[in-house]
Amino acid sequence: MNYLIEKLIAGFKELFKSRLDLSKGTRFTSLVFIALAMIVATGVLFAANTYYDLDTQEIITEEVQRATELTRATGGLIAGGSAGDTLSGDVKLQVSGGDFRVGAGNFTVDDSTGDTDIAGNLGVTGTSSFADTATFEGDAVWYDGASSYAGFDNDQGGATVYSLPGSSPTNGYVMSTDGSGNLQWVDAESTVSGDI
Repeated sequence: MNYLIEKLIAGFKELFKSRLDLSKGTRFTSLVFIALAMIVATGVLFAANTYYDLDTQEIITEEVQRATELTRATGGLIAGGSAGDTLSGDVKLQVSGGDFRVGAGNFTVDDSTGDTDIAGNLGVTGTSSFADTATFEGDAVWYDGASSYAGFDNDQGGATVYSLPGSSPTNGYVMSTDGSGNLQWVDAESTVSGDI
């Protein structure tokens, strides 16, 4: 009986005995194999967080990705939306459910209020019909960051645009209009008639 048990144990040892004959240089080969295995494992982990949703026909990524080169969304891009969101008209970029920010707050659009904040200079270049024109539906106001405001408010309706004079005024001059939207500098004394 003991002989049979010893024979079985010897058979199992023979079955699991390594038949790999290691020769010189196998350590480098093993190192390359391990490195390749780690690269493949990294790719598998990345792919595990990115998949294609057949129902919504979207590529879903469930972690933060950084694009260090050009990212081109030829069909448009919706950031922060849900699966049912679509782009309307000629819209190519839509930010849903949050603020839109460029840089460290240099250009921010507040989603809840619609306010736009620009830190720095604003250059306005228009189309052929509104060349270099900024159009305000309400008041045009300049704010110094404290409590002082300077602005324009056109309550008369219509589409009158007042053109400021192209030169600086001379001392004692005031701004005058010709009634057609053209402003000019005139001598204050020439605008006065009669005794004061």
